[in-house]
Amino acid sequence: MEYEIKRFNIWSVAKIVFIIFLIIGFLISLFYVVIIGILQNFVQSFGIDEFEGEAMRFTGFIGIFLIIFLTFFYAIVTTIFSIFFTGLYNIIAGVIGGIKFNINKESFEISEGTAQLEKT
Repeated sequence: MEYEIKRFNIWSVAKIVFIIFLIIGFLISLFYVVIIGILQNFVQSFGIDEFEGEAMRFTGFIGIFLIIFLTFFYAIVTTIFSIFFTGLYNIIAGVIGGIKFNINKESFEISEGTAQLEKT
């Protein structure tokens, strides 16, 4: 059977994208914080003692700020782009048609609220 995706619900796409990129943004921000910590230890290995106390406070602040800021920055920016491109897809698919795909015949067995697929 041939099916066509003519429209995506913008709100459902935005919710999923926001949650996924909230997690990805958190992981990326943790990576940045680890890199900043490694770079700070590298700079301290040169024996710059008068800079050490101030650098520790500054690096700690930057680390906390990056975790919070980058997590939400990635999530919000990618959600905005996904809303834009989902709307653009909906407009274009309405004019020229959406993405078409085929599904092989399969038998569906529904038991206790779960669906199981069996190839025939």
